[in-house]
Amino acid sequence: MNSLVIRSLFTAALAVILFSIGCASAPQPDFSNMPGKFNLHKTQNDLYTVSYTGTTGMTHAQAENIVGQRISTVVLNEGYRYFIVLNRNRTWVTRPGDPNYPPGSVAATDHHVPKIHGDIRLFKKEPKIQTMAVFDAEQTQQNLKAFH
Repeated sequence: MNSLVIRSLFTAALAVILFSIGCASAPQPDFSNMPGKFNLHKTQNDLYTVSYTGTTGMTHAQAENIVGQRISTVVLNEGYRYFIVLNRNRTWVTRPGDPNYPPGSVAATDHHVPKIHGDIRLFKKEPKIQTMAVFDAEQTQQNLKAFH
């Protein structure tokens, strides 16, 4: 179940971010209090590319929860309800330490942070797709709230 919830969250977050960037006239959700860097790019009316880079000490599961929150919010704000994750890639990115601090200090040490990248497609009505998981943005939001 955790894997499904995490995929749902990532997909929702990706959709939300991508949708918010593509639609300047719609009110944009405020994610300024969430850690990390989130990017959303609309490639077609209902297709988005999402990327998220977390912060030091964050796990991939935590990063996917943040992505899921963002995607589900965007999906719903844009008038959609469902989304699918077309592809997803999880990696680690190394952030170099700050050379202005003494060697061996925490600030001078390289840090590994999670990075998530993928594509999502949005739907107003639940699609009948047998080969892929279909995520309900409202349910995804409810599931994520249970973790916080």
